[in-house]
This record gives sequence, structure tokens and C-alpha cells, in this order.
Amino acid sequence: MADDDDDRVYIGEMAQALERRVGTIRAWVQSARNIHDLLGHLPEGGCYLPQDLWPAREEAGYHRLYWTADQVDGLRAFAEEMSRRKGWKRAA
Repeated sequence: MADDDDDRVYIGEMAQALERRVGTIRAWVQSARNIHDLLGHLPEGGCYLPQDLWPAREEAGYHRLYWTADQVDGLRAFAEEMSRRKGWKRAA
């Protein structure tokens, strides 16, 4: 992914933009990656963060998670969908 450092949105900034906790965003990413690793794909239904919205990780330094500015709107839409599903339980 070729991008400028100015185009990077780090997890703290993303949490502010989405009005969510950093831990919530990390959980979305980790849950989607775990299911993808287990099944080889993400199930239909919208309860897992789509791969095109997964963050990258810095190669040098602290290896922080970041998204590009063009992913912010997609993450906002995902956050809104998750808010509508509040109280909804996933099938085990």
C-alpha cells in the first residue's frame, strides 16, 4: 500500500472520528482476522470488519496500526451498522 505519512489515520485518531474506544476498534480488527484465518473468508452478514477496511501496520518504529484517509468513511459506515446491531448476538 503506497501512501504518505500524512494520509495515515492512527488508531487513536480513528477512535475519535468514530466516537468509539480504541479497544473496540482493535476488537473489530482482531475478530475479523481470527474468523478469516479460521474459515479462509469472512461470512456474509456484515458483522465482521471487511478486509478492505483492515488497517496496515507500520514497518518501522512501533508497528502501529493505521488506516488511510480514504478508509475512514467505510469505517464510519461499519461503526453505524454495528450500532444498529447493539444487543444483537452473533451465532456461536
